[in-house]
Amino acid sequence: MAATRAGPRAREIFTSLEYGPVPESHACALAWLDTQDRCLGHYVNGKWLKPEHRNSVPCQDPITGENLASCLQAQAEDVAAAVEAARMAFKSWSVHPGIVRAQHLTRLAKVIQKHQRLLWTLESLVTGRAVREVRDGDVQLAQQLLHYHAIQASTQEEALAGWEPMGVIGLILPPTFSFLEMMWRICPALAVGCTVVALVPPASPTPLLLAQLSGELGPFPGILNVISGPASLVPVLASQPGIQKVAFCGALEGGLRLLIQESVWDEAMRRLQERMGRLRSGRGLDGAVDMGARGAAACDLVQHFVREAQSQELNYDTLASLFPQPAGWAEIGPSPAPPYGLFVGGRFQAPGARSSRPIQDSSGNLHGYVAEGGAKDIRGAVEAAHQAFPGWAGQSPGARAALLWALAAALERRKSTLASRLERQGVELKAAEAEVELSARRLRAWGARAQAQGHTLQVAGLRGPVLRLREPLGVLAVVCPDGWPLLAFVSLLAPALAYGNTVVVVPSTACPLLALEVCQDMATLFPAGLANVVTGDRDHLTRCLALHQDVQAMWYFGSAQGSQFVEWASAGNLKPVWVSRGCPRAWDQEAEGAGPELGLRAARTKALWLPMGD
Repeated sequence: MAATRAGPRAREIFTSLEYGPVPESHACALAWLDTQDRCLGHYVNGKWLKPEHRNSVPCQDPITGENLASCLQAQAEDVAAAVEAARMAFKSWSVHPGIVRAQHLTRLAKVIQKHQRLLWTLESLVTGRAVREVRDGDVQLAQQLLHYHAIQASTQEEALAGWEPMGVIGLILPPTFSFLEMMWRICPALAVGCTVVALVPPASPTPLLLAQLSGELGPFPGILNVISGPASLVPVLASQPGIQKVAFCGALEGGLRLLIQESVWDEAMRRLQERMGRLRSGRGLDGAVDMGARGAAACDLVQHFVREAQSQELNYDTLASLFPQPAGWAEIGPSPAPPYGLFVGGRFQAPGARSSRPIQDSSGNLHGYVAEGGAKDIRGAVEAAHQAFPGWAGQSPGARAALLWALAAALERRKSTLASRLERQGVELKAAEAEVELSARRLRAWGARAQAQGHTLQVAGLRGPVLRLREPLGVLAVVCPDGWPLLAFVSLLAPALAYGNTVVVVPSTACPLLALEVCQDMATLFPAGLANVVTGDRDHLTRCLALHQDVQAMWYFGSAQGSQFVEWASAGNLKPVWVSRGCPRAWDQEAEGAGPELGLRAARTKALWLPMGD
């Protein structure tokens, strides 16, 4: 008599087309836990640290409740030992050239690739996440992050000349962290020469495995140290004298809120429930599920957000202006008409306040007058830049390069005039001529980069290539430094235009006449509204630009107090900012005046994955 089959017949499977279980073996994860006798301590300075008389918490499978291992809880002396190990490792790790750190990160990426099955199995087994989410996402992207930051480390001496690593970085991971969130913080810190002490929540073996893989590579065992402990150790880690910076990753208090219009509420809820109903959930190690069952910490966090959303009311506050309008400049006698107005919309025009300010040379003598711009003029300049942006962004790289080259030729024709104005500001004649020549070369160099720019296609381990796109930011506000009035103006203007942005520029307060001289050529060469130059009180114009909701990015090169205000005010529309924090910049040096950092700041990078199947 034939035995009775428990499983469905092939015909039934093809009729229903239902997913069957595809379990992933977790034998490799259990074998690794066995190497530690199912007792996990801390990984410090390339060694396992298992001090006596420590409390322990169980590490459980969130699906079955099975005890997988016990994890020791750290105390204050364990935190101090980890920070001291990272501090000692920093002394050797930070002084090595970037190429050495790049080689180490590349070797770590290869080790992760070698042990990737162990990583994704352990992460899915402990957290309950779907194994294919960790396998095809986190582990693969972690390797790409290491390779990317290895490349950045190898070019650090040129791209970030003068930058120094901060020291020991304290990384705090919440209970709901993911492996990829941790790698986003660790990779850049190691690439620039910092060392890391990570405080992970109890029962988190994956960071310990990563630290072990890094420590076993060889000469730099203490650059990544992982300790496991409760949230009460967070102030202990942050207050350690050897910690230079603390980074936190994970969920923010308050969670995610969706604002849905009342008229479409029913339809939105119907579609959301229909989509959620099609999700397949179950054991994380089952390759056929869409969503694994998360642990107790994630469930508690979701319930907390639900209770908060039910009880909290929305409050809307209007942010009033915190800074008064600046007082007008005192004038003695009639004010002569300024030779230059504000350069807005492709032409010179009078300011809204109908006032001007004097510009003095290095000897204190009157050099000229410039227009006093205000909030109304900033609004007009931003509007003109918005109108010009679609046409300029749609231009081919070759067309943008041609205009930059034409402006470079115009600067060379004005060499004597520009050098004379620089000389009146106390610059020697030879140095002034050299600044004009260097400014023209910068325009030509960015024109060549604009012509050569394109999209990069790179092959990734995600079943298909990834297309890297560089897109303009939009309307970019630039506040130039007082030093190098011509070179700094050109060095900031050229990359912004090369990548398709339109700009509103506040030139050097000490000598804005050089930028206005260049505007005379831009009036005949550039489309209207492409570049707009507003002169006036630097702090007032900065305030107007930072608070403007239609300015999509901002660069500020000024005082530390002004940098802090720009960062605060720009949060209104989440515009990306680049500030100098009062630190001077060597604009005549290639690395700081025309380095890769300017190109990175002038455009946003988007990655488009092109799936191609198995």
